[in-house]
Amino acid sequence: KAMKPWLVVVLIILGILIGLISIVLFRIGSNREGEVSKKTSGEKRSEATFQVQLTKQQTNELINYYLNEYQKDSKVKYNFAVENQAMLQGTFPFLGHDLNFYLYFEPSVLSNGDVQLKAKSISIGTLSLPISELMKYVKSKFKLPEWVEVNTKDEQITLHLSKFQLKGGMYIGADKIDLVGDEIRFNVFLPVSQQKVK
Repeated sequence: KAMKPWLVVVLIILGILIGLISIVLFRIGSNREGEVSKKTSGEKRSEATFQVQLTKQQTNELINYYLNEYQKDSKVKYNFAVENQAMLQGTFPFLGHDLNFYLYFEPSVLSNGDVQLKAKSISIGTLSLPISELMKYVKSKFKLPEWVEVNTKDEQITLHLSKFQLKGGMYIGADKIDLVGDEIRFNVFLPVSQQKVK
């Protein structure tokens, strides 16, 4: 008996959001942002094979599941969630103490299916700290995937989703992110070679 469509969607999106979250979260290091941009995101893209739609609650459940597994052996603890804004929560060292910080982003979908997270505000207790300074800290201390570009000057993070491949060579592109309207949609693409097989 064939898998139910909703189960297929959940499995695919789990892989998608694993990358999305690790984006704002873990692994700047091996490759720099300039290297990420060498391939154009549209060079292997044809028509979307299917589309996946999630609510914020579903998205956060997948995020929490991934982060619980991903951070088991990590000394750096953080959370990422989507409400009416996207929010990164972690700690910032100050005078020998770790202060909780909340960095809020407004996400937007770029024409090539990548996602841009524009930092809008910061909350770090009574400490006054420019957004750009906190983003420098995130960029230097958090390890992010090579397909994540952190631009501290413009206070934004770009998620080059076409560089994040799912198992079997599938890849994704954002179609719509409307957090207020609770609508998050992604296009899922098969490799071009597989799309030609009927």
